[in-house]
Amino acid sequence: MYGTSMGLSASSAAGLVAGFNLSSAVGRISFGQVADKLGPINSLILALAWNAISLLVIWPVSTSLAPLIVFVVSNGMANGGFFALMPTVVGSITESSKLASAMGMIVTGWAGGYLMGAPIAGYLLEAFGGENSGLKPYRPA
Repeated sequence: MYGTSMGLSASSAAGLVAGFNLSSAVGRISFGQVADKLGPINSLILALAWNAISLLVIWPVSTSLAPLIVFVVSNGMANGGFFALMPTVVGSITESSKLASAMGMIVTGWAGGYLMGAPIAGYLLEAFGGENSGLKPYRPA
């Protein structure tokens, strides 16, 4: 929706989603290798910092295709690193007999964001002008 609101075709927007997924796969592999050198916790901190920087620095200026591609690749890699490293970090700080419970509690903690994130973003999008009002309504969401 964001891509089409900035004037991209539906196939170009789908290409950005595919690029995000490919970047996520590269991030999973890359951050796994980084974890072998820096340790899992340090690598997770790096992935989280990279994610924060991409969201706070690149996303706000992603109003044309070039910065949006940079954001998609950067954020995709950081997210892939997060999802690859989370089980390793939990395993490194939890007793092996309690690993399944610890991972279950962490994933359960994400439920609120998964269940309420999209409806809240949709409400904000509509409250600030709707999907056909250009890029401005997407910023609050």
